[in-house]
Amino acid sequence: GGGGGGGGGGGMIVKAIAMQSDATIMTYGAVDKDGSRYLLSDSAGRLHLLVLMHDKTRVRALKLESLGQTSIASSLSYLDNGVVYVGSAYGDSQL
Repeated sequence: GGGGGGGGGGGMIVKAIAMQSDATIMTYGAVDKDGSRYLLSDSAGRLHLLVLMHDKTRVRALKLESLGQTSIASSLSYLDNGVVYVGSAYGDSQL
């Protein structure tokens, strides 16, 4: 049957990637409808792009790219054409 563990047959495998700081992820937002890219904002106001390389059924690799500094986000919305709305309860919201 299913269940935990890392062996085949529907089991879950946990993958981890190192971040450059001990900041906490505050919020995230999807970039693509297929779930392959997500924007992440951390407690220091840094914006990251998490890329999930997958074959539609399994994630094969993770990649984390640092995009820069923003206000500490309380919401992230990818609008289109590389434009992101960063909603913040801690500072100015940004595009």
